[in-house]
Amino acid sequence: MDIEGKNRRLVVVSNRLPVKLNHSKGVWEGKPGSGGLVTALSPLLRHRGGLWVGWPGNREPAPLGAIRNLLGPLSEEWGFRLTPVILSEKDVDSHYYGFSNAILWPLFHGLQSRCCFENRFYRSFISVNDKFAKVLAKHTAPNDFIWIHDYQLIPLGDRLSRLGLNRSTGFFLHIPFPSPDIFFKLPWREEILSAMMSYRLIGFQTPRDRRHFSECLRQLDRSTKQRGHGRIVELHSMGKRVLTGALPIGIDFREFSDMSKGPESVERMGHLKKELGNRFLFLGVDRLDYTKGLPNKLRAFELMLRRTPSLREKVVLYQIVIPSREEISEYKELKTEIELLVSRINGEFATLDWTPVVYRYRPMERNDLVSLYSASDAIVVTSVQDGMNLVCKEYCASHWDNRGTVILSEFAGAARQFKDGALLINPYSDEQTADAMERAFSMDENEKRHRMSKLRRIVKRQDIFWWTDKFLKASYGTGLKDWPYRELPSITGIQQRN
Repeated sequence: MDIEGKNRRLVVVSNRLPVKLNHSKGVWEGKPGSGGLVTALSPLLRHRGGLWVGWPGNREPAPLGAIRNLLGPLSEEWGFRLTPVILSEKDVDSHYYGFSNAILWPLFHGLQSRCCFENRFYRSFISVNDKFAKVLAKHTAPNDFIWIHDYQLIPLGDRLSRLGLNRSTGFFLHIPFPSPDIFFKLPWREEILSAMMSYRLIGFQTPRDRRHFSECLRQLDRSTKQRGHGRIVELHSMGKRVLTGALPIGIDFREFSDMSKGPESVERMGHLKKELGNRFLFLGVDRLDYTKGLPNKLRAFELMLRRTPSLREKVVLYQIVIPSREEISEYKELKTEIELLVSRINGEFATLDWTPVVYRYRPMERNDLVSLYSASDAIVVTSVQDGMNLVCKEYCASHWDNRGTVILSEFAGAARQFKDGALLINPYSDEQTADAMERAFSMDENEKRHRMSKLRRIVKRQDIFWWTDKFLKASYGTGLKDWPYRELPSITGIQQRN
């Protein structure tokens, strides 16, 4: 370990780079990527420097020279190096759309009936992780700390070890970890658990996720033992030792708070409120996914309008849906279901000067998103299962005046942190969600400010830098203060998707 920190480097590895390559009219171009991980880790790396390794998102083969010509200038602009892992179309189909999103994603969200257990998917899963391992072997040094992220790369630490690569590695799972009765439906359960035991530290979003992991280990290995208590504990199982942590991911609180106070944001907020007739604004910002409970939210809003006529023309649901995995038939069907519900609600309740549901299907620039957060009176999160959900944290950070109400699914990881300030709901109950919406509408201003001030304190205290510091201290032995630091301008144009 480099005690002085002179040569230490943080290497972030994720399935995708924070940039996506697109081929249009014979020209390759790089566009900023989207996602909660991009939002969370870009501030860290641009202040600390380092390396981000991942797939650049292109399904069409791109010449290596074109990739380098695009990623080189972006690396200089953003303040950290972007290193691509080249995947074939077959890799993407079988690894990303296959094992990762047709098996692990639904299984880990408790939706095992949606899983497609095929051996060829697992073989591709391992093959692609081997490709990542070879890139890391080429571009990292023994003193680097490799921080691997999320379910697509679970076996990567093990694959690095099989190459004989001596590196310190940590892993963070951004999605929930299922209970044994669900996880054990996975035909490769032992292989996955063994691979997870290859890391120095595994981070989970909540204590429940960590508990599920240890319970799965105990069912495979009765000699599994836990040492310690608190946020970080040690597990001995399957002949290996690993640290496990319950470390809820945060956001760059200061950036969102400062943006919401800026003159451009204030101006856009005013225009939006005026455009919507200064009505009470419920906001939804969700990636297109069946785990986000979008139909549940729309049905609850419809129920509220039907049973409480006095709220008609006084409220608007402004629903942003961020495009995602549009090639998958289930997601196409979900989009159609959402659009039919929006049409049904607006068809039944709309008047000449009032549209109950304003629906937007598109990515959002961060400055526009912050304006929406600031303008809205309540955020509605109805995830049926969610690792964390950063939208509700961004919403709180954007309400510097302590306005706004958070309506939050009890099945989102953030519910544990937000239990004293948010209105928690069971998204499977349309009645309960409708009740929470009505309560948000009628809530006393003092209560709103009291609740929001609590939530903002939590989001500010446990921000992205707190999260990273806790993870690095637990896994590497030193925190952020021991790593290189530099002030750089913010990256503009990063899109948000949660």
